[in-house]
Amino acid sequence: MTETGQLADYVLPACTFLEETGIGGFPYGISYAQPYIMLRKKVVEPLYESKPIWLIWTELGRKMGYAEHFPWNTDEEVAEHFFSTSGVTVQQLKEHPEGVYFGKKEYRQFEKEGFPTESGKAELYSARMEKLGFPVSPDTWSRSRALSQIPK
Repeated sequence: MTETGQLADYVLPACTFLEETGIGGFPYGISYAQPYIMLRKKVVEPLYESKPIWLIWTELGRKMGYAEHFPWNTDEEVAEHFFSTSGVTVQQLKEHPEGVYFGKKEYRQFEKEGFPTESGKAELYSARMEKLGFPVSPDTWSRSRALSQIPK
């Protein structure tokens, strides 16, 4: 088990990306912010007691009485839901296994919209964080410092 897993109160048996159909390609930030998606197909069935993470959250949500928010029953239904805001369908992605672009890259978007801060600017000192009682600037935590924060 990983160091992070050893710190957890609960470890959910999520399967790997090879064991579920889902969104493929690179995350938005890694792919030079290109609006590009592809359908990643399941290669093998989930091993042992593992399940797709969407199924774990769906089962938890349904047992908590929120079934209407978790209508999916298959990997493809979940993928279709995630793709729905892009205007791309699972069928289109099946027809184009190499993936598709779903929009155009926008440059200097902050000039039009600003930043999602109170000032609308990039903030190195955050008054909002100060009001909430948190450090006002980024802080690097070492593993030993993080571990020392865990109640015994």
